[in-house]
Amino acid sequence: MGRRQPNVPLAGRAGKPPAAYCRSSQTHGRTAGENPDEWIALAGRVPEDLPKIIQRHPRQILELLREASGLTAQQIERLRELARRMKKKKGTSEKS
Repeated sequence: MGRRQPNVPLAGRAGKPPAAYCRSSQTHGRTAGENPDEWIALAGRVPEDLPKIIQRHPRQILELLREASGLTAQQIERLRELARRMKKKKGTSEKS
C-alpha cells in the first residue's frame, strides 16, 4: 500500500478548489481544535494579517524568517515566546 496523501490534494480531487478550502479553514480549524493558520498554509495561502505585518518592516521580517528557517520547531517556539515577551514589555514601558 502506498503512502497516504495529504488532505489538501484530497480536497482538490473531491472537486473543492483550494480557495474554498482556505475560506473554510478558520471555521474548520476552530471546530477541530486545530490552529487555523495550519489549514490556511496547507491550502497554499497566507493568513490575512501577514501582508500588513511584513509591509511594516519588510527587510527585517524577511531576514528574520530566513534566519529562522533552519531552526527546529522547539527553537521557533522559544523565539516566538521571546518576541511575545518583548512585545508585552514594550507595551508596559510605553504606558509608564
